[in-house]
Amino acid sequence: MKRRDFIKAGSLATACVCMGGINSCSMISGTSDVQSAPANALSFNDDSIIIDCSKLPNLEHAGFATKFHDEERDIKYILICPENGKHLAFLDKCTHFGRELNYDYPGKRLECSSFGHSKFTLEGERIEGPADGPLTSVPIKKEGNRLILSRV
Repeated sequence: MKRRDFIKAGSLATACVCMGGINSCSMISGTSDVQSAPANALSFNDDSIIIDCSKLPNLEHAGFATKFHDEERDIKYILICPENGKHLAFLDKCTHFGRELNYDYPGKRLECSSFGHSKFTLEGERIEGPADGPLTSVPIKKEGNRLILSRV
């Protein structure tokens, strides 16, 4: 290993430790680890997004989370299930730098996927971190085997 490469690697390792450990290094990119919903589970109309629950078999189970992208309006959403049969939806955008969110089911909160790790209640209120304010929640209702979100 060249001296320059060694110094770069050492600097990165030091920065990661100083900023909260090895797990923080994976968070610098701001990319979430929540899986995207399959395209065939979603349909869009002028004012709503319809999610076919039969296409997401774990949707009703506590701890489930999924994401999807409204490409027409270029808006990302995160949908979570904090309790069996209960669903919450938010814009998938931290109010600090607009990074994606992760769902921390054991901690009962949402977290920014970027360094700084702003944390939010399941009501979207900021708990801690550099975020400027609360998350944007999205109205959601259940009709039969479908979830209907208001389109932002």
